[in-house]
Amino acid sequence: MSGRIQSFLAVILASPFSGSGSGPAFASAHGGLANYTVGDVWYPGYDPNSPLGPLQLTQQQPGIPQRSYSSIDPIFSPTSPYLACNSPALSPPNTPQHYIPLTPGQNLSAIYYFWLHPVGPMSVYLSEPCPIPPNSTLGDCSSVNLEEVKWFKIWESGLLTGPNLAEGTWYQKSFQNWVGDGENRWTVRIPGRVREGRYLVRHEILSLHVAGGPQWYVGCGHLDVRRGTIREGEGEGEGEGELPPGEYWVKFPGAYREDDPDIFIDIYSEENANRTEYVVPGPRIWPGYVFLSNFSYSFLPLP
Repeated sequence: MSGRIQSFLAVILASPFSGSGSGPAFASAHGGLANYTVGDVWYPGYDPNSPLGPLQLTQQQPGIPQRSYSSIDPIFSPTSPYLACNSPALSPPNTPQHYIPLTPGQNLSAIYYFWLHPVGPMSVYLSEPCPIPPNSTLGDCSSVNLEEVKWFKIWESGLLTGPNLAEGTWYQKSFQNWVGDGENRWTVRIPGRVREGRYLVRHEILSLHVAGGPQWYVGCGHLDVRRGTIREGEGEGEGEGELPPGEYWVKFPGAYREDDPDIFIDIYSEENANRTEYVVPGPRIWPGYVFLSNFSYSFLPLP
């Protein structure tokens, strides 16, 4: 394990989390996104339990590209006004240090520590490009109204193998890492044909371990996507890039229904005892790639 990972994990373990037990709150309560990586570069995430607290939002070096959240507890309703980016989802300052720079086709990893829950789908969304203020050439994601932002899905995974929903292996289960010498690394590829601009990235975990009681864990960060030279096989498109057509876009809240049987589901019920398929809620994935034969895409269901 690298010294950088060891140091970061030591900070996590030593932080004054709110859990009453001997372990950190990620173990005694729920979980949250800890930081991002692009290649070997690490970008710190927002920590609601840090002594710095809200002061992290004004920290310039290193910048924190993640929107704030008040706790690692879940959201329970698909109509919650905080379903887009958690609560309160305050934005870091609109400076270059608070955006993750990357190019279409690159991998972005979200890092979690001590993830508890084993069942339910996981999804990743990008927002529409953030608006460009007057007299500027760059978007400003700090000024958007999160309830009005439109999103498109770039990745999802759900039930991987049977024998049923309760006993099968979900990606959320395989995502866990409890051996103490690593992190739960959730890696997705930014679409190779996406248009250049500044975006919000939204990571969503929907946990279904409570019968009929879905739990959403969401977190958002700021990206600065610049088109450039991509390593061979990573699939950058031609020209200026593009955005998905209208049928791929959703808003939060609004993307999920309160009567969706695959959200308000009892995976332990007799009705689902022999069920070996699960449809991940939300829109279809936008297939914004040139090369679909890469190993990285092998587990992605295509529209």
